[in-house]
Amino acid sequence: ARNLKKQGVEYMFGIVGFPVQPIAAAAQKEGITYVGMRNEQSASYAAQAVGYLTGRPGACLVVSGPGVVHALAGLANAQQNAWPMICIGGASESWRNGMGAFQEERQVLITTPFCKFSHGVEHVHRIPFYVEMAVRNAIYGRPGASYLDLPDDIITGKCDELQVEEPARCPDPPRTQAMPDDVERALNLLRDAEWPLVIVGKGMA
Repeated sequence: ARNLKKQGVEYMFGIVGFPVQPIAAAAQKEGITYVGMRNEQSASYAAQAVGYLTGRPGACLVVSGPGVVHALAGLANAQQNAWPMICIGGASESWRNGMGAFQEERQVLITTPFCKFSHGVEHVHRIPFYVEMAVRNAIYGRPGASYLDLPDDIITGKCDELQVEEPARCPDPPRTQAMPDDVERALNLLRDAEWPLVIVGKGMA
């Protein structure tokens, strides 16, 4: 939660349940606006809308299994529309992988086709590294979706803070500059046009 805030995430939308309740509580303590939703799909759409409007990713917090599956629509929409967002999915303890744990699903696998970056966090002290990477992937280049998988033992785990390397805030992505000659040519074309028509897509944001 501290690193989401540090990386410029101001809004989180989701449905709390096992095992993500502590994340929602910690996010609010860090000053992130948490909005409880009725369905994970609407939460994922809200998170991508924030990304589109602000340029920094909104966060979607969902429970394991069906919760992550419900959020796939928002991930896919964010990816196709080039809107930055981060989905955080809970999971049962990592040592239960493959044992049919509560709502166990291969969440990194199923989110990968709809994301620029999808990864499971394996160690508590690596959380800041993966949060920064998720934000960087969401906003750099062609913006899009990131997914972080957080097992219960990582969410409730502890570590020596001396082991933690906290990356600096990922800066806003560089804006490409048009060649001055091209700008002049476009202005001349518009100036000389009798009936100009300009079609601007959402990607122009």
